[in-house]
Amino acid sequence: MLDKIRALYASFLIQLKLRSSLSRMVPDLAAAIPTTATWTWLALQSHSKDVLTYIFIGSPLVAVWATAAFIIGWSLRNEKSAMTVPFIIVSRTSMMSVISGKMFAEMLMAIPYGMLGTAVVIAVSRQLPEIANIWLLVPSLLLAVTGLFVLSLLLAPLALAVRGRGGFFNGIIPLGTAMGGFLYPISRLPHAFQIIARFFPMSWAMDSVWQSIRGVDSWGVFFRGWGMSLLLSAIFFLAAWWLFRVVEKQIRVSGSLEN
Repeated sequence: MLDKIRALYASFLIQLKLRSSLSRMVPDLAAAIPTTATWTWLALQSHSKDVLTYIFIGSPLVAVWATAAFIIGWSLRNEKSAMTVPFIIVSRTSMMSVISGKMFAEMLMAIPYGMLGTAVVIAVSRQLPEIANIWLLVPSLLLAVTGLFVLSLLLAPLALAVRGRGGFFNGIIPLGTAMGGFLYPISRLPHAFQIIARFFPMSWAMDSVWQSIRGVDSWGVFFRGWGMSLLLSAIFFLAAWWLFRVVEKQIRVSGSLEN
């Protein structure tokens, strides 16, 4: 157990060092500004303070999701391309421990994206968000971030197992954005898409975010959203654990993922 913690911590430090360089951060941060400004302008057209506040909270999550899904999702594939997977296999460290360390580093690096998104929304709207119940917003937001990163963790072994090529995430990232409820409540989607969205843990958490903004006092709504978000996050985490085991076993038995 101690070895896994050390491996996770070492992976966390390496990823943090790689991602904290200005040459890597500045282009990503700059790319997020026009998109967030556009979403804010569209929210202003609704003349609804609640909608603007929802974009204020959700737009940074879109940038975090896109970055985490791409970087964590490609992480094992990149390890394979760099021919470092055999070193992980030879050691007793599990692949999941290494990738989890990278995931925690990405969670920490998400803070600048959130701060930038917040600043852009305020600058464009010239308004401050209004949240009816901040104490219910905080756990809802934490659950949304948890679901986001657990899903990103699942993508790492999935991309390697299915031999994902360039463009593999071009459909997954927009799907997660739409079905995760980051830019609008899931109830605004057509019924068929609402059913699909309910398989994403972020959608339930974002429902609770929407309710905390509006000030709905029904605890049942929050408990349902939190419970379903936790349940789906746990299912995705177990699925990720199983896929990591499958990938490791295939490499240990065949020496390659190509067979």
